[in-house]
Amino acid sequence: MAYMRFAGSGNAFGWRADSRVTVGGLLPDAEYTLVCERESYPFRTDARGAWTGQVLHDVPLCIALDGRPVLYDESRGGAAAALALLAARSKPQVGIPVEPAEEAEQPEGARTAAETVKYRQASESAPVDALPPLIWPSAAEGLRPYFENGKSTRLLRDLSWRTVRAQEGGMSCCFGIRIVNDRVCEALYGVRARGGIAPPRGLEGYRFERMLDGGGYWTLRQRV
Repeated sequence: MAYMRFAGSGNAFGWRADSRVTVGGLLPDAEYTLVCERESYPFRTDARGAWTGQVLHDVPLCIALDGRPVLYDESRGGAAAALALLAARSKPQVGIPVEPAEEAEQPEGARTAAETVKYRQASESAPVDALPPLIWPSAAEGLRPYFENGKSTRLLRDLSWRTVRAQEGGMSCCFGIRIVNDRVCEALYGVRARGGIAPPRGLEGYRFERMLDGGGYWTLRQRV
């Protein structure tokens, strides 16, 4: 019984027992090539990265992926010999006439590579996909600079709210606006909680609320 064990790197392994070749540890569902003394035979691994097949009247030399040896017969020169074999097999044969490929017919209206693509002049009007202007009622106008100049951050799960953080009077604050039909309809004022079970003096009517950033805030919501 003729037996040969393939050498390789990583998890790849394989052997030849008589005419049957078995390999494993390869990429799953990938195209490999079994390179033999006479011919080369493409094959595809299964979902586990394995393959087994039979080769008659030929001697396996290596397993290749994209032109590089993955498994090889160590007794025949190892990886270097397998790489040289693959390089020699990949060279085009000299003296075999090659018929010129027929030029593919271009579909009507197709551009050639030499043509220059010309674009129309950019319009100065507002883009059609621009967001409509946001309507700010007078009761929420004081929050407008925070949202126009600050960086928005998500603090509430309700996606109809937009929120920003700010520093006011040495305190960490947050402000929010709820938008319905392109109009600010509700405002939120929040001050970062520093402990205690009741809101600090001056924040009567505020309630404690845990935000998405993990922080606790004393918040007040007002319809505008």
